Amino acid sequence: MSATSSSTADPPSPSPSPSPAPSALSASTSKADKARMEKERAKIARKRARLVDPTANLTTRVKSLVSLVQHDSEEGCGELFANHHALVLQAFTDTMGIHDANAKKGKHCTEKDIKVMQTMLRLISLHLSSDVRDPRTNRQMLGLMEKMLYIENAVSVRQTTFEILMLMGEAFPAPDDQIVKLLISSLHLVAFQGEAGLIAILPSALSAPDKYSAYFPGPVSGKNECRDFLELYFHYTARSPTAFNFWFPTTRQILALLYPDVSALIEVPNTHPDHGFKKGSCPPELQAVVESNLCTWLESDKLCPILLADPKQYQLVLEVYRSCLRMPSTLCKTISHCINTYATLFIYNWKTRQLPNMTDILNYQKLILEEMVTIFGFSVSKNPSDHVIQDAVIKYFFQMIEAYDSLEPATRTVFLLTLCKCATTLITSATASVPSGEPVKGVLIDTLLTAWITSKMTEWPMWQELHKCLEACAQCNMEVLNQIKIKLEHLSNLLIDMCYPLAVKLKTPAATEGSDTRKQKKDTVLTLESRDLNAKRTNRDPHLEKLPLQVDLLTWLWHAVLHSFTNISQFKSPKNYEGGIAVITGIMDMFLNAEELAEIEKPVITDSKRLPLYRVFCPYLFEATVNDESRSGGTSLAFGSLCRLFCRTYPAVPVQLLSHFYTALRRGLKSNDKNVWWQIIANGYNMFSIALPGSCILIPYFLPRLKEMLTTSTSSTPPYGKQKCIAMLSSLICFPSHFPNLHLNTYPPGSVLTSVALRNFVQDTLTAALGQCTSVDTRISCLWSLTVCIFENCAHWNSENVADLIQVVLVCAGSEDVVIARTALQCVSLIGNISKKLPQDLLTNIFETLCSYISPNKISEIAPYIYFCLCDWVISDAVSETFQDKLFQAIEFGLSFGEKQEVQEVHSLVAARPAQADPSVSDKKKGLLSSKKGLMSIRPRKEPSGTATSGAQPAVASNAPPPDSAAYNENDPSDKRVTLREAAEILLLHTLHFFHNFPSPEGIDMWCSQINETDDGALEEHATYWIFNNMLILTVLPIPKMKNATARMIIRDAVGKWVWDFHNVNTIGETGLPEGVITAADQPVAEDEPSAKDRRTKTIMTTPSLLSSNNKVSELLARLETQHPELLQWVPSFKDPSVILAPIQPALDQIEENLESFIQSERSVTTIHPPHQHGQFPQPPPPSQPQSPVHYTRMILQQLGLTSPLSPIPPLLDRISLSDKFRRNITLLDKTHGREVYKLGLIYVAEGQETQNDILANTQLTASNLYTDFANGLGWRVDVSTHRGYLGGLDKNQSTGHTTLYWANSTLEVIFHEVVQMPTVESDPQQIQKKRHVGNDFVHIIWSDHLRDYNPLTITSQFNDAHIIIYPLPNGLFRIQTYKKPTHTVYGPLQSGMVINKELLSTLVRETAVNANRAISAYRNPDAYTRPYLNRRRYITETIDRYKSDAPYLTNLTSVITGLVQQSTTTPNNPGSQPPPDQTAQGNS
Repeated sequence: MSATSSSTADPPSPSPSPSPAPSALSASTSKADKARMEKERAKIARKRARLVDPTANLTTRVKSLVSLVQHDSEEGCGELFANHHALVLQAFTDTMGIHDANAKKGKHCTEKDIKVMQTMLRLISLHLSSDVRDPRTNRQMLGLMEKMLYIENAVSVRQTTFEILMLMGEAFPAPDDQIVKLLISSLHLVAFQGEAGLIAILPSALSAPDKYSAYFPGPVSGKNECRDFLELYFHYTARSPTAFNFWFPTTRQILALLYPDVSALIEVPNTHPDHGFKKGSCPPELQAVVESNLCTWLESDKLCPILLADPKQYQLVLEVYRSCLRMPSTLCKTISHCINTYATLFIYNWKTRQLPNMTDILNYQKLILEEMVTIFGFSVSKNPSDHVIQDAVIKYFFQMIEAYDSLEPATRTVFLLTLCKCATTLITSATASVPSGEPVKGVLIDTLLTAWITSKMTEWPMWQELHKCLEACAQCNMEVLNQIKIKLEHLSNLLIDMCYPLAVKLKTPAATEGSDTRKQKKDTVLTLESRDLNAKRTNRDPHLEKLPLQVDLLTWLWHAVLHSFTNISQFKSPKNYEGGIAVITGIMDMFLNAEELAEIEKPVITDSKRLPLYRVFCPYLFEATVNDESRSGGTSLAFGSLCRLFCRTYPAVPVQLLSHFYTALRRGLKSNDKNVWWQIIANGYNMFSIALPGSCILIPYFLPRLKEMLTTSTSSTPPYGKQKCIAMLSSLICFPSHFPNLHLNTYPPGSVLTSVALRNFVQDTLTAALGQCTSVDTRISCLWSLTVCIFENCAHWNSENVADLIQVVLVCAGSEDVVIARTALQCVSLIGNISKKLPQDLLTNIFETLCSYISPNKISEIAPYIYFCLCDWVISDAVSETFQDKLFQAIEFGLSFGEKQEVQEVHSLVAARPAQADPSVSDKKKGLLSSKKGLMSIRPRKEPSGTATSGAQPAVASNAPPPDSAAYNENDPSDKRVTLREAAEILLLHTLHFFHNFPSPEGIDMWCSQINETDDGALEEHATYWIFNNMLILTVLPIPKMKNATARMIIRDAVGKWVWDFHNVNTIGETGLPEGVITAADQPVAEDEPSAKDRRTKTIMTTPSLLSSNNKVSELLARLETQHPELLQWVPSFKDPSVILAPIQPALDQIEENLESFIQSERSVTTIHPPHQHGQFPQPPPPSQPQSPVHYTRMILQQLGLTSPLSPIPPLLDRISLSDKFRRNITLLDKTHGREVYKLGLIYVAEGQETQNDILANTQLTASNLYTDFANGLGWRVDVSTHRGYLGGLDKNQSTGHTTLYWANSTLEVIFHEVVQMPTVESDPQQIQKKRHVGNDFVHIIWSDHLRDYNPLTITSQFNDAHIIIYPLPNGLFRIQTYKKPTHTVYGPLQSGMVINKELLSTLVRETAVNANRAISAYRNPDAYTRPYLNRRRYITETIDRYKSDAPYLTNLTSVITGLVQQSTTTPNNPGSQPPPDQTAQGNS
């Protein structure tokens, strides 16, 4: 009905059918599941009924059982099997019969059938245990399982059946023999039948008799399946302690097959003892399974007691461990796991685990440790897996080290000896040379040494075992020596920290100059020519530092490790022998450095903990010096170390050992091994400089080796070797004069070495080395050493002997190497200090040689420095009449070398005219005239751009090559290098100023005037500033208030500032009337005064009479025109006055017009004021003083010829545009020094002083008399409050001391910041006032009375770049030591290692300090540093260029004549530029 009604109605619109609600869906699903489950339960119930129905046939029962097994639950099947076990067994038997019948017909079971049967077997084993134990049922079930375990069946079928078989076995109270037999047979050990170690296998009943017997055929099982079945068995047995305990007898039987020998020893029951594997032949695959599961059992707290319940089981467990360690390295993970498990159980945790039967635990531990040696004896060391295992063992060893204190004493001994065996096995084995094993070897040796040190053992027999091990290993492998070295460094660092407290806290490490330089920091590091005092302590071992070691025990352990080298002489390999000696010497150097930095031990200390270095190291080193040539490397190292050990200033060398030391050195120097020579010289070069007692006997043995080293070139020469040779030779320079009676037997024997022979040898060898050495630093050292020889000869020997040495230095001054040439010129300048001791012919040779280097054919970068050298010699009063010509010719060449283009054009015109030479005119006059022309050259024409034309070559140097453009760029204002012309100007100015005129009567500190424009009441507002010849700045100003002076001229040039006061002696007297004044009555009637033009015309008309042929003036003009044609560059002829006046005729006409207009203005005044009509003419008043303030300044300029318009040459005077900026520039110019100024720190170090506070606290009372004598030789003691020279920041109010040392000559000033003269503030331990001055000095001069060498880092700042240290020696000489930064050039004359006598010490120290200061200043500011007079010269030039007035010369002349000083407000050319700073300023004052 519902259908009909729906068909007649309209069709509804399509819409999606609504989804059922979730609750409705779940309800419907639940109902469906319940219905299905009810249906299943009903079906299972019907099948149960069929199974138990006695009337049902066999087929029905079997199908019902199969269906129930497949579909019923575990509980349901269990209940069914328990309640109806007879029917179930009968059905099961019938099912097996059906499958057997099908198998005979060739029909195999399906996988579903197999699973059903396996399920039945499992259920029967679980629920019908009593029936299982029935022999008949058991036999049936085993039969079925055996068929399922046939190897022809699939593996999955066999594995499941294997598990059911073990489940079935657990139905018995003990493992059933048949089941055990079937289990063992199921392992299928026959798969390893081909293994060499296999004895026999149990008869296998698990192979199908025919092809139809297998239920579910599959691939035949192999070795992998055997391993899987064994793993399955162990896994099943370990699922619970009960199961493990039940199956443990079976497990023992299986292990008896794998390890039959051990099983027999521990009496494991084995029904077939002749079956299994040989000892140690168990297949690795099976061993890995056994070991993996055994470790799991041992790690389990529940299984391990069961496993080890029987004491005999330990043997089996250990046999498994032993076999495991011999497995292939490919099983590295298993082996590592085994080692860790056994070690943890038997060594670490055996007490906490409370294992049974541990009476023989020590034997077990010994076996476990000793068997680990096997790991390091693998025959194939190229396999990376080998190293993985070895690393694991080493890691375990280190864990034992961490827990060393918890080990039993016997175990500790076994552990230490085991480590020795492992190291010996690994390194001395046949495969020890494989490179891939080097890291493992190093780690093992490190662990070995760490363990022995951690043991703190003091039993010497035990340590001998370690020594045997290390000796054997060290002979085979260098890495062993490296590890011993590292460990010794660890112990040495600990020992140094305890026994060698630092005297001064280290700030930055220092490195050695001239030796094998170690890594240093950039520029903050001072270098020295001795050993590294501040060697960085490396190789810190955190483990060793944690050990609570006392000094005595630490020292004992240190000696014990060092004794590893007791038999080092027995090393067969020369390389390893050398490496061993290197370790010993390296450790010795650590303690040498420690002793040099540690506090000085007081003599009263008797229980010193410091090592007796001589007693410790001398036996090794003396023995190493006696070897054949094959071990030359180690022998040379031993000689070098002996020299470092004995050639020290502190502590004192035991005298009883010196004879052995000298004997060894004689043997080394007499050998033919150059490496031995190098080591002796490089490390013992200071032997003579420290005055080692009796060392003079070695001089004859050293001399031939030094000569051979310096005069032969070999590739094996170390880079610092020749520098050390020079230092040793330099230490002998003063020996001949100090020991005049020296007589030594020479080597080779045959003659006697006297003091004269020694002197000649040293000088000749230095000369030869200078010519043959290629190193610049070595040649510089030779030059300075030869200079010291020259001083020494002049002081104590005949000065004529120095001619050859000076000639050598002069030859080097002309070297093409700029560095060598400049150093040689510095040496020549220094020799000028002793010029009065040199013969005249030698002085002539010096000047001629120097001047010969300045010629048109030889222009080099070094030429300007030759002028500086000549300047030093000129001021030394060494210039005589015989070679003044050479000097002025050199000056002339230098002045004319840099002339401008305009001068070249004039010279070209002059050169084109035929010159008429007059033999009556000397070359000297020509030269002087040319020099004047060069010095007073005309101003260059200004180009439209405002720049001067470029310079050109003068006529005198027309054939000279152009100057090296790389040397100096004259057009580049940033180029601060000196030019040839500037150097020549300086030489000429110094000659004119100071030749035979230095010091001045005012004193050596008065270089130039200190008077300014504002002094003495001068009228500064009327001062006129002039430029003379573009070189000088002149200031002329009146001084009306000063007695005996009316005007003052201040001259500023490159040399300094000079002031001249002028007084006119013919000025009007006190009456105001000059003598012979004519009264008005006596005056004649004056005629009409002619005009200025008429007067000039009359003057010109009378000129020809003066220039007649009979007139003397005419003759003189004619001669000038003929002999000096260069003067015609300004006028065509001197004979025609009109021609002479022609160039200035326009200017004269202008002046005439100005004067006539002035006269006309005067006459116009008379028309306004007519003359008196009545009375007498008034009498003129008395003459008055000049009213113009510039009257006398105008007179001075005129009378000096500077403003004369009739001068035959163009005017040389220019005005300056005055401004405040110009006056500031003048003030700064006056502050620029005319001489080099240096401040040097002078420090005294008393005995026992090593800290900055102690040294700076010294006063004049604490200083020694010898130091005072030395200081007084450095300079003159001046009063700071009245001193007029350079003070270097010292306070005139005497807050920095009352007196100080000062020294000066014509080129430099030196002030000394003497610490002992500065006031000491008791409340300030740091003495900041002293440190403020000394800390800002570039160079320190230190006098040290201390026992050992001064540390240059004691007083440091960012400015202390060089140190010169003097040590008084017991023999009356003085040792020199110099320190510098590696970036600075080598300076002299004193070099590190020199020994100087008292007569030369002060002078050479001062000169060395000055040269060091110059080098440092040049390095710190290489682009701007110049000599002060060059700086002044360029500053004056810049000032002239900025402030020179642009007004014409005649305008300037008019202002002088009229007395109008025009203040120009013209902006200078470069007002914003600042004057260059004083380049000689040092530090921060």
